[in-house]
Amino acid sequence: MSHELTRGKPATVSWIPRRHELPMLTLMVVVYLGLLGSLSLEAIVSAVVVALVLRVVLPLPMLPRDGEPHPVGLLRLGARVVYELVVSSAQVAWLALRPGPPPATSVVAIRLRTDSDLLAVVTSMIITLLPGSLLVDLDVPTATLYVHALGASHPEASARKQAAAIEHLVAEAFGSPADRQLCRQTA
Repeated sequence: MSHELTRGKPATVSWIPRRHELPMLTLMVVVYLGLLGSLSLEAIVSAVVVALVLRVVLPLPMLPRDGEPHPVGLLRLGARVVYELVVSSAQVAWLALRPGPPPATSVVAIRLRTDSDLLAVVTSMIITLLPGSLLVDLDVPTATLYVHALGASHPEASARKQAAAIEHLVAEAFGSPADRQLCRQTA
């Protein structure tokens, strides 16, 4: 898997943040303000100072970039995740409350269509988030997810279908043009 670094140069740290660092700094400020529980001017200034100091003292490494985020793909992914959360929660609740034998379960090996580390990690995180499925292992060299699936009449087919749909939407949201094209062709 070949990746290019975001800027192609070693990371140098200065007190002035770069444009691509602003989302992370903003998130750090929001988390700090949430921990303080205050929105006073002093709290905001101290949150900004703490975020900048942490950025300089503990710099993050340059990450490989596979593609740029795509707003429409992000919206579609977000909508699908919300839908899957609601449906899966209802299904798991029904399986817990219904009378009868325990539901069928299975551990399924699912080979991802792309070999992007970013897409594999985001896909596996979303699958783990959904009720009724759990990531057991992610084999990065082979891009294979091992997912514990719960409660469908055919848990293996259901898990494969769900993982393929999520991978496709993750590729549309975060993937390179080659990743997006590959997921479209094999969908």
